Amino acid sequence: LNNLAQKPVFTAYQLAQIAHQLDELELSYMAQNDEGGTRSTDYQRRLAEGSGNVDAQGNFSIQVLKAALQQEYNLPLPHLSQDVLQQQKL
Repeated sequence: LNNLAQKPVFTAYQLAQIAHQLDELELSYMAQNDEGGTRSTDYQRRLAEGSGNVDAQGNFSIQVLKAALQQEYNLPLPHLSQDVLQQQKL
């Protein structure tokens, strides 16, 4: 991401904070749905899996990278998703 910005804008800590915020938002949304909330199988599975936005090696999801660019540069990237990138074979 810093290569894209061509300067050291983002730290791993900042990206991890964004990942954590997205995880909390996702869990909150799942907890409030009408399909079982915190007792649903999906919620419990997601909770057991841990973060879906950063892995143990420090790789961040496209949602984290997108959120970082939006926060830092106010860039709307509505069509940037993992599915789109896989279709483009990037």
